[in-house]
Amino acid sequence: MSNELPKTRRSWREMQIEILIALHSGLTSPTRIMYRLNMSWKSLSLSLNQLVLLQLVNDVVIPGKRKHSKPYHKYTLTEKGLAVVNAAYVLKGLLDVPSVLGAFTSK
Repeated sequence: MSNELPKTRRSWREMQIEILIALHSGLTSPTRIMYRLNMSWKSLSLSLNQLVLLQLVNDVVIPGKRKHSKPYHKYTLTEKGLAVVNAAYVLKGLLDVPSVLGAFTSK
């Protein structure tokens, strides 16, 4: 018998925290974040805009390399965003219930 909980849909907050963790791991391109987290473009765009408004993420607009190319966006964590990521890691460590319960179950 497994101690794992069944998979459920992610809440908006869970998705936003996963975006912050992806940024912390070095991903800066919204397309790479979208594919890594298996999100739709619409939900990623909404989440990134909300994170920018909350001042957890910086939106850096980089001009296109060619004369008529569109500018593109790169995202970086702010100090406030880094504090949220650190708090998420601490919380995950405190709530790692299955590994703790695994030591006490009898076979």
